Parts: sequence; structure tokens; C-alpha cells
Amino acid sequence: MKRALEKHEKGEARVIPIIIRPIDWSGAPFSKLQALPKDAKPVSSWSNRDEAWTDVAKGVRKAIGELPSSRTQEQKTEEPKPAKAEQRTEIELKQLEVKKAPKEESKPAEKPKPTAPSYDRTGRFTGTAHNITYNIQGKCFLEISKIAGQTVSARFGFSEGLHAKGDLVGTINEKHQLELVGIISSLQTGSFDCRIVCYFIDPDHIQGEYTLDPRAWNFLSSKQNGKLSLTRE
Repeated sequence: MKRALEKHEKGEARVIPIIIRPIDWSGAPFSKLQALPKDAKPVSSWSNRDEAWTDVAKGVRKAIGELPSSRTQEQKTEEPKPAKAEQRTEIELKQLEVKKAPKEESKPAEKPKPTAPSYDRTGRFTGTAHNITYNIQGKCFLEISKIAGQTVSARFGFSEGLHAKGDLVGTINEKHQLELVGIISSLQTGSFDCRIVCYFIDPDHIQGEYTLDPRAWNFLSSKQNGKLSLTRE
């Protein structure tokens, strides 16, 4: 976070706090920054949370549009103007022509930049979800349907216990870390705000953590945390 705030101060990046739940963050390092959603109202305090997340998306998009584009300035040097030709001897004129001739300097060959290993991260992954809150374990799945740049579309659900599922969206970085958010629900258990943070250990294995927060009080009244271990089918 310290590095991100330093880049923010230099104008090289934008740090945007997103307030999910009510909390006293006045003493946090980022307390002076403009937070989202509008007026720093926590997402959980909105009567319509979809509207809250829409406000967050608009705020992030606006901040990206306000970032200054990098520009390079070329420095041009002017050569001194020679004296009148009639005032120079033939030898002086030849020396002047030699000085004007551009020198060709050999440039070292550029080394290819290292690239992160690439592989197909889309597909269906199944495995276990260990609910830390209630110390129970069940089966779950994660279907990654589309990856466009850093944007990821997926579907997540539990095959046992909650029997809830839903669509998630998020991002993936160069370290193969996935961060997904969305809503999962079923007729029996109601709806939950779902957040997943996980890693591709290799092309066929994913490990990470999940958080479920009830959107209504008709089923479970506490937030649930757990760990995921998934294998490509």
C-alpha cells in the first residue's frame, strides 16, 4: 500500500478506496483520498447494492479517464550558424562539411523483455470449499468462461451445503492472481455477496480464499470465510 500511495502522490497512479462496510477508517493512510461509492457511503448501506457497485464502476472509469497520458519531449539542438562562405578558405569550408556529417553510432541490440508464462486459464474447475466459519467442507466449482485482457468472467457455486451459484466478474494480473466479485444465490439459501481471491498454481490447479456476506437475514446472519482448492476437469 505504501508504494501505491507514493505513486499516487507522484501522479503515476490513482488509489481509490472502496468502502464495503461501515468502519472507522479516518486514521488509515488513505483516509484523505476520495473513496467510492458516492460520498464514501459503504456498499452494504445502500438499499440497492447493484446500484452501489454501478456507482463504483463509474467512479473507477472516470478516474482512469483523468489519468494524464505519458508524453516524451524531444530536445532539439541547433548547430551554430557558420560565417559567410566568402570569409572562409576552401579548407575551412571542407572542415565545416565534415563536422556537419552525421556520425553513425552503433546501438547495442535490445534484449527481449521477459514475458510471463501464458496458458489457457478458461475452463471448468471443481474441488472443495472448506468453510472456516463453521468448520465444514463441501464440493464447489468455478467456471471461467472468458478472459479479455485483465478482465475475467466466471461462474461460481457450491455443489453441496448451500447449493448456491451465480455469475462473478473480476481481474487477473501478471502473477496469475484472480480477484472476483458477484452475487450467488438459490431458492433455499437466499443471496450472498461473494468475493474470491485465488491463484493459478499451474494451468490445472487453483487455490485461494472466499468470503460470503448474506444480502438478507432470512438464512445465515454472519459472514462466512473459507478456502478453495480446485482442479481442472
